[in-house]
Amino acid sequence: MQTTEKKKGLSVGEIGMEIVVYTQTICPKCEALKKGLQEKGIVFKEINVDKDKDALLDLLMNQISGTPAVRINDVWLYDPTVKDVLEAKLKER
Repeated sequence: MQTTEKKKGLSVGEIGMEIVVYTQTICPKCEALKKGLQEKGIVFKEINVDKDKDALLDLLMNQISGTPAVRINDVWLYDPTVKDVLEAKLKER
């Protein structure tokens, strides 16, 4: 797992907490991560980079070259596990 930082966005799920999962149309790891987060009750926004080229540019500008990727406020995670996301979420509170 790698982390980088970026500016804050709108909150989703918790006040001041934005969790965004970047996916692709054909991505088994993306599907597994989304399912795991949903099972843990984590609210997130999904952005498919195949359909949103600006989102793909955001990934590349943050030195992330694939999916799944997750942004929690300023923290970026590349190819995280559900546990990685939960730990990062706790640190961002």
